Amino acid sequence: MHRLLAKQVSKAVKDDGNVDLDRLLSLVSAAYEEADRDRRRTDRSITLMIEEVEALNRGLEDEVTARTSELQAVRRLLEATFNSIAQGIMMVSKDGRVLVWNRRVVELLGVPVSLLRDQPELRIILAYQRRQGEFIHADKMLLSWIEADGEVEHSQIFELTRPNGMALEMRTAPVGDGSFVLTYTDITAQKEREAAILRAESDYRSLFENAVVGVYRSSVDGRQLRANPALVRLNGYSSETEMLTSVRDISREWYVDPTRRAAFSRLMREDGRVTDFVSQVYRHKTREKIWVSETAWTIFDKDGNALYYEGTVIDATDRKMAAERIEFLAHRDPLTGIANRELFQQRLRQMVARVKPGRGIAVHCIDLDHFKEVNDTLGHPVGDALLREVAQRLQRTVRRVDLVARLGGDEFAVIQGRVSSGEDAATLAARIRKELEAPFDVDGLHISVGGTIGVAIAPEHGTTLDALFQNADLALYEAKAHARGAAVFFDEGLGVQFQRRRLLETELRMAHADGQFELFYQPIVDMRAGQPVAFEALLRWHHPTRGYVPPAEFVPIAEDIGLIMRIGEWVLTTGCHAIKNHDQTSSISINVSPAQFRDNSIVPTVIRVLAESGLSPRRLIIEITESLLLKNDETTRAQIDHLRMLGVRIALDDFGTGHSALSYLQQFKFDIVKIDRSFVASIATNPTNAAIVRAILDIGRTLNIEVVAEGVEDLEQISRLTDAGCHRFQGYYFGRPAHRPIWEEGDVQFLRIA
Repeated sequence: MHRLLAKQVSKAVKDDGNVDLDRLLSLVSAAYEEADRDRRRTDRSITLMIEEVEALNRGLEDEVTARTSELQAVRRLLEATFNSIAQGIMMVSKDGRVLVWNRRVVELLGVPVSLLRDQPELRIILAYQRRQGEFIHADKMLLSWIEADGEVEHSQIFELTRPNGMALEMRTAPVGDGSFVLTYTDITAQKEREAAILRAESDYRSLFENAVVGVYRSSVDGRQLRANPALVRLNGYSSETEMLTSVRDISREWYVDPTRRAAFSRLMREDGRVTDFVSQVYRHKTREKIWVSETAWTIFDKDGNALYYEGTVIDATDRKMAAERIEFLAHRDPLTGIANRELFQQRLRQMVARVKPGRGIAVHCIDLDHFKEVNDTLGHPVGDALLREVAQRLQRTVRRVDLVARLGGDEFAVIQGRVSSGEDAATLAARIRKELEAPFDVDGLHISVGGTIGVAIAPEHGTTLDALFQNADLALYEAKAHARGAAVFFDEGLGVQFQRRRLLETELRMAHADGQFELFYQPIVDMRAGQPVAFEALLRWHHPTRGYVPPAEFVPIAEDIGLIMRIGEWVLTTGCHAIKNHDQTSSISINVSPAQFRDNSIVPTVIRVLAESGLSPRRLIIEITESLLLKNDETTRAQIDHLRMLGVRIALDDFGTGHSALSYLQQFKFDIVKIDRSFVASIATNPTNAAIVRAILDIGRTLNIEVVAEGVEDLEQISRLTDAGCHRFQGYYFGRPAHRPIWEEGDVQFLRIA
């Protein structure tokens, strides 16, 4: 009997030992029901377990799918990255087979893809390259590696230049299991840069060694580190070693003024460079003093700290001397040595600004009487000597606080300081008249000229430079008209001068409308060619009653009233047509007023006239005066540059008489410089003027500027100018101004230069 049934039977036995069948059936039935419940619970548990297992399997399948997709994406990314790397890469197994390679290998080595399939041996690829001539430029180390079929025991680096010029760097890197990685890098650009650097170094070394200017490197604290042969020679040494061991402190041993090194260092700290830093230095070995010009720059490290200075040095002694000579011309009258108009204006402007009640100044404008007669009868050399004597007398007449100036021609001026009343000015004017009335002894000739004076006092007669000088000039004009040889003080009644000026303005306008202007032409001769190369067009006003009016009298008025633009256009048009009709080689030289530049009309006028006349721009020379350059504004510079771009040549007229300075020749590009007649007239008798002429000619040769001597009147002048290197001349010796641009050698004792 089953143990469970036996248990149910035992529970159904009554007290009398009989079995209670109903109870037994009930117990058995309950047991079955319990069994059914257990089975159902078991079935549910099994079902849940099956469902959980199925869900887990589905999750695992999804995870496997996702991970597989991710791995495939990573593989694709790795393959794309591997194939996009700039280097060619091969993975070579320990038995010498190429297991992995990227596309860059094919591009860099030029091997076919078919050769790389199916994991070929590396030696097969090397053999293919050898047959293609890839190793004709290989070195011994690479050839040895190739002969060993590419065996790798340790890291190696090779360089190979392919027949197509590509340079490759090959690197082998053992992995550890006998296999290795082989990389190829295109280093063509790097090699080209290295070659360029080597060429640059070679060029720099050549420039450093062969440069005609000094090149140096110095420490920030003033020790010489390098010097090229030119700088070594400049300092009087025979070798760089000798110089470097001799120069210990640049600031104390080189500069004449030790503070110049401090100024140099300050500029280098502030700007990092200096340009044209001019100083007086010692030629170090001989201690001779010279002038040099330095251009230097600072070399910095990657953090911006100054490492050292590098720069160039040129001998500027000749330039400095020429600049000093030109600077002298800028402020001193070359004929007399006294102040010129520029210095006069500067000093007057300063003194007017300091005028106080009871402490004024006076301006004396002085004109010599009968000076023209002296020039006409005794000649320009005597006239020049007389002007020098006049300047000396005026200098002796005034005090140290006063200034004597020559304004041009026979016009002088005196600025008298510390004027407390009109009597002070009258006293000085009387002394000046007395000095000028006394006869002059010039080369054994007794000459009497006298002088006429116009005086204006500040602040009574003006408180500005222009007002004071204009009023003194008006007083002089009045004195010359009515009281020659006297001293006239300005007063308000001198308005008649303005009336005369207004009359002249009216007549000037009529002159232009009525065709009273004429052009005269004076030849500019080249001694080497033996004929004129140009003609200067000279404007004349043929007044119906007054005859020929000098340009100096009417041109300033024409400029003031704006008529000069129309007159200048007429001159330009007439001159260009005249020279075009004359010949096919000569040039026309035309003076242009500063007003035409200020009006911005000169460039379009020149373009139009050249187009209408058909004249080549190279045959037109525009002459400008130094007064145009005083403002030195960008508009003037731009117009001059524009004219030169057209092909028109630019000439600087009357060089040295007004405000000339070397800076003009540096700042503006001139084709021609014309030496003023005042230098030429006395070249045979005045050593100073002769030296100035030579200096101007030297500057012209250095700057490649043609130089023309004006006012040439005799063979002596021609001979001395020719000896100094001048070949182009203009003056009465070669021809006076004529109505047409013609020149006849005729009976002129012409000195032709071969």
